[in-house]
Amino acid sequence: MKLIRPVFIVSIFILILMFIIQNYDSLLYSTTFKIEFLSWKAESLSLQLYLLIFIAFFLGTVLSALYCVFDIFKLKSSLRAKNMELNRMRKELKILKEKTPVSSEKSYVETKEPFGVTIPPQNG
Repeated sequence: MKLIRPVFIVSIFILILMFIIQNYDSLLYSTTFKIEFLSWKAESLSLQLYLLIFIAFFLGTVLSALYCVFDIFKLKSSLRAKNMELNRMRKELKILKEKTPVSSEKSYVETKEPFGVTIPPQNG
């Protein structure tokens, strides 16, 4: 498992280098974007294609990281709520153990149910 990650990273790096070398002239091509909406018009600066690819990759990485951060906060709050419930149940169990006397004898008569389950009689 320790060997798989470095091999994967190196192979991705090699693929990126191959892409750059094979498409070097195309990546230097400059382009501008024009947006026309009703009477509103806008035009971007002249950007090279490699810069546009880098910006798209960077924005995708940032948006993915933000999604993961929100998910982590959601999971942490859920874990905190479960831990509070667990602590409350532990306190309740401790109180019940202190109230209930412990005896070495069985204080109930076992009855066999049809499926082989032993159920103690209900107190109260």
